Amino acid sequence: MNVEERKKRLVEYAKKFKIPEKAILAMMEDKDRYYNQICDEIQGKKMNDTLNVIAEELAGIKLLLSFQDEAIKILIQKTDHL
Repeated sequence: MNVEERKKRLVEYAKKFKIPEKAILAMMEDKDRYYNQICDEIQGKKMNDTLNVIAEELAGIKLLLSFQDEAIKILIQKTDHL
């Protein structure tokens, strides 16, 4: 999917979920920047090094998601007492 197609799809999602278009497009730019950073880091590396870069990125994502899960659990516990 090219940039224009992704942009069009994201704008549709933004409208559907009532997210400001500006915010969703900024997220797209962030994702592209992160993607390019990872690609730059991988270029010229051997396969094992490439897999290590990918594994490191996935581990970071997993860690952030676990923090998010814990935050949601805490919020749920706090609202149960209301």
